[in-house]
Amino acid sequence: MRYLPGEKFLMPFQDQPFNGDRFAAEKFLSLKGKFGIETVMELGTCVGGTTKWFSQNFKKVIGIEIMWDYLNIAAERVGYSDSDVTFYEGSTVDVLPKVLKDIHEPVLMFIDSHWGEYNPLLRELEIIAEHKLKPVICIHDFKVPNRSDLGFDTYGDIVYEWSWIEPSIKKIYGDDFVMEYNKRASGAKRGMVFIYPK
Repeated sequence: MRYLPGEKFLMPFQDQPFNGDRFAAEKFLSLKGKFGIETVMELGTCVGGTTKWFSQNFKKVIGIEIMWDYLNIAAERVGYSDSDVTFYEGSTVDVLPKVLKDIHEPVLMFIDSHWGEYNPLLRELEIIAEHKLKPVICIHDFKVPNRSDLGFDTYGDIVYEWSWIEPSIKKIYGDDFVMEYNKRASGAKRGMVFIYPK
């Protein structure tokens, strides 16, 4: 395998779409068809493995990444694309308010921006609610109940689980939403939660 600059220090599967999860790819295509989605926002592009897949399967892709080195790798990986791909450098909580004002539904938001000490997820969901959007949301690295085989993230006292985000989700959708977990996973085998309007 050929590594791009700085890439050899990444974890296994990190350069592949959805960390090597082909079932996630199938789910995203299903949601694309169900809601007629052409635009995807990726919060936390890392080195662009998933971004490249999005660019091959959706018309418009917006990627936000706080680490400049990773953003350069992602841009090189995506290369030429028939899709409209735009990258933004910076924290999602700073970039989102500027980008969301020009977003129209339906839009799919893949949230994978948690990294390091600061965890922006609740603020990201708050920003979505402030813009009165009801997107299709997928949060990566999420705890799936009774599935010890699927990995999830913790940050100190924060556990990526439903009880932690439920109040924020209700600010976006009220009670008019569907929530479901991934049932199958491959590659790095990470848990995911999908939330979308009824």
